[in-house]
Amino acid sequence: MTSSTKPTDKSRTKRSSFESWPGEQDATPSNEKRNDAEARERARKRWKKVKHGVLATRGFAEAGRARNNRLSAERIEVAARREEPATGAAARSSRDSRRSGTRSLDEKPATHRNAASYRVRSRDGAPDFDAAREQQIVSEAQERIRRHAGPAGPGSSVGRPRFRMALNSTHSTLITHHIVIGNRENAMDSAGLRQLGVTHVLNACVQLPNFHPQSFTYLKLDLLDNPEASITEHAKSTSSFIARAESMNGRVFCHCVSGVSRSVSVILMHLMARHRVPLREAYEHIQTLRPFIRPNEGFKLQLAKFEIAQLGCSSVADSGLRDWDFYTWNTLKGSVPKDPTAAARSRSASSVCVVQ
Repeated sequence: MTSSTKPTDKSRTKRSSFESWPGEQDATPSNEKRNDAEARERARKRWKKVKHGVLATRGFAEAGRARNNRLSAERIEVAARREEPATGAAARSSRDSRRSGTRSLDEKPATHRNAASYRVRSRDGAPDFDAAREQQIVSEAQERIRRHAGPAGPGSSVGRPRFRMALNSTHSTLITHHIVIGNRENAMDSAGLRQLGVTHVLNACVQLPNFHPQSFTYLKLDLLDNPEASITEHAKSTSSFIARAESMNGRVFCHCVSGVSRSVSVILMHLMARHRVPLREAYEHIQTLRPFIRPNEGFKLQLAKFEIAQLGCSSVADSGLRDWDFYTWNTLKGSVPKDPTAAARSRSASSVCVVQ
């Protein structure tokens, strides 16, 4: 009896221990498995936090882009309303006054599509404009221009410019006594432009409208910041526009979207064409005052060729100039006539251009 029951107890004991092992292990995991589970849970929480942060960042970015698009659309709509032609009695009154050569007291001054702000239309590249309105704008700005004077004019000793350097792209920069470079935000700030004594605005980009056609004389270029775009084809019209403001003792604000490529290239062409300033000296002068300028390589190549056409030699053909070290220009500069005095002139001038 006893011998028959012992095997049964052993087999039952072995079977029960074998059958109970998986359940016991699942119910009470070891320390290693518990640590692994906790580590996985912590990793899951961290990933969830990162994921939510990425989604929030994307949401904020999309909301900001939507807001900027909405504001741009509203500004364009406001500008378009200002440009709409008069209707009804106001239009008839305006037509009658133009025929008689007089202007009624209620008639508004010229707007974007009339005279005070304009596109180039004449055959020789000179713009059409309302000379009386332009002269009025310049006369009203004289005190502000004197208050914010630029560098000294030709013939005087070279010294440090009498204005502050722009340390970031949110500030406009006085390049000469008559020329200011800025960006979209500066162009939208009518009070800031008036305080600086601006009388003329050169809008050097296709994306932005003329924001204040009632207050300043405008010239707009349909120009993209694209290396394939031709900027030298605008040299005559832009230089004529800037030179006219200089002759009237006005002040030109030249802007694009960021104030680093198109507007800078336009001013460089003017300094070379009208004031015979070599490209290297003009570029280093602007870069000293506005260190973040960066014309695209297509514009720089056109500027280098433009200097040779205007001045007969190149001041940027030296191999040590970092900003002029790019492939398309490197393939050409070995065969162009060089300006032997460019480096000495640049060092003696300390990058201060004495253009009035």
